[in-house]
Amino acid sequence: MFRVVACSLACSILQSASPAIAQDTAVVKELSRLEDVWAAASMKKDGAAIGRMLAPGFLSMSDDGRVLDRGAAIQDANTSKDTLVSASNSGYKVQIFGTTAIIVGTFTGVVKTATGTETRRSAWTDTWIKQADGQWLCVASQSARLVK
Repeated sequence: MFRVVACSLACSILQSASPAIAQDTAVVKELSRLEDVWAAASMKKDGAAIGRMLAPGFLSMSDDGRVLDRGAAIQDANTSKDTLVSASNSGYKVQIFGTTAIIVGTFTGVVKTATGTETRRSAWTDTWIKQADGQWLCVASQSARLVK
């Protein structure tokens, strides 16, 4: 009898866990998409597109040590001296805590220079909070330049 109850309980738990796993997969997919949009917007120097993903109280620590609020991050994207030939993210890892998610990854950008191109890599951590309307907004970001 104990085996029947234990098996029944285990099956019940597994069945109820399936929607949560699917929901987490959807969150990972959405945050990965948003990070890809951010990289593409950086390449286009499109601060407005980046701004739509940032919460009003957003704070960032750039890979050169500057602390930027939302307005400064948008301005920085618009006025960047770097001309990106390509920009992409990889190595996403996500931790979800209810309506808060932390995602880490690696950014690779190919920058046009006076003598050709230069590849730059950074590791980053972004913290996102799901809003009441279902939209995810980034509240904090940090990046660190990776040495070749």
